[in-house]
Amino acid sequence: LKLAILSNTEQTTSEQLRTVLRKLDIEHFFSVVLTSSDLALEGVAEPAKPSREIYDRMLEALSLATLSCVMVGNTVEDDILGAAAAGLNAVRYAPDTLPDVAIEHPVSIAVSSIISFDELDQRLELIQQANEHYLLARSAFERLRFEEAIAHYRSSAKISLAIHDRWRQNDDLYFITSRP
Repeated sequence: LKLAILSNTEQTTSEQLRTVLRKLDIEHFFSVVLTSSDLALEGVAEPAKPSREIYDRMLEALSLATLSCVMVGNTVEDDILGAAAAGLNAVRYAPDTLPDVAIEHPVSIAVSSIISFDELDQRLELIQQANEHYLLARSAFERLRFEEAIAHYRSSAKISLAIHDRWRQNDDLYFITSRP
């Protein structure tokens, strides 16, 4: 498991942030620390989230593919929509709101919400399962194996319901009910 910090900051660089993490004795948990200030200093025109550039830089630094990553953040616009637009799964940390997420996003990824970090491990496992069923469904559909595709879409929709991803759940159910 690789952890990273991706932060919109006006003046704080990743080195300054690493100094704070070192003082807290938690720097060793993070493979990468990247701030929008770092990109701004490099001359990037739109360095902050939700710009795709900062997400692409993070993925490059982690040497990971988009579907193997999950962005956990607290803002819909910058963290969740930005990550989803970059092709990452996303989990919104929102302790004071209802967990349902009806945020429009590509259906090839999952978007969820948690009210406590105690839920995160299980949520990540369910996101992985939902993504696997979704990809298996698409593959089965392309091979004209409709019964298999429907079974996987149903599984994906059921898990999407469990993780409160209303957008993907609705797409999966639409697919199931609109195909012969």
